[in-house]
Amino acid sequence: MNLILAQSTPEVSAVPAQPRPVGMPGTTSQPATAPGGATPAGAQQGAPSSMMLWLILLMFGVMIIPAMLSGRREKKRRAELMASLKKNDKVQTLGGIIGTISELTEQEVVLKVEDGRIRFARSAIQGVIQSTNSPVNSFAEPKDAKTVSV
Repeated sequence: MNLILAQSTPEVSAVPAQPRPVGMPGTTSQPATAPGGATPAGAQQGAPSSMMLWLILLMFGVMIIPAMLSGRREKKRRAELMASLKKNDKVQTLGGIIGTISELTEQEVVLKVEDGRIRFARSAIQGVIQSTNSPVNSFAEPKDAKTVSV
């Protein structure tokens, strides 16, 4: 049995290889230049990428800083509310229960409601409806809020 081995010849493609764009990995060519040595309008250097980074950082700061400031303002308002609670204040809890403070400790509040008394954590108080000193509704608009008349 005679085996004839065929010689393998490399096949040549009829389609020419496409040049890679400038900046792609594996390319070593320089960007194309227009006549006279000027770079075309589409070819940009490294400066715009650093400008884009600064623009993104600026946008990030513009969005995050107001959120942090409003959180601090809300925390301060909440601390003032907790400090101003006193006996006989009419309050509303986070669950919507309205009652009058009959006992007040550092961690708990006992509210007098229509049919009895309920003990809550002090942090469950959402706001003061009517204080014993002045009939001011704390759920009304803050003093610095602007009102619009129609």
